[in-house]
Amino acid sequence: VAREPDELDAVVGGEDCLERLGEEAMVVGDEDFHSHGPHTLRCYGPFVKSDDARERIRTLLLTGDNRLKQGVDPEKARESWEQALAVAREAGLEETIRPLVDVRLADLPQPPG
Repeated sequence: VAREPDELDAVVGGEDCLERLGEEAMVVGDEDFHSHGPHTLRCYGPFVKSDDARERIRTLLLTGDNRLKQGVDPEKARESWEQALAVAREAGLEETIRPLVDVRLADLPQPPG
């Protein structure tokens, strides 16, 4: 059934670029369109990277940087950076974070053994 374009098309159309994240159908009511019944919108909430993961990654990267600057054992810095990479992997951000971690690790002496 063909329908007339409405003001939701722009909003929903902008979400099309997020398809690679996956989608979950969700039915919601819309106060402006009571006569048309509920609308089906795509909900990307479960697939969007949380700000908590980004903040945790940032904190771990900075912790490693600070440890190195303060003369702490370089292995402690390595641990922080590898933890940041693990958090990034879990959040689906590994491709973005790996280059940052790789640069830091490349500047460290190789671990003993």
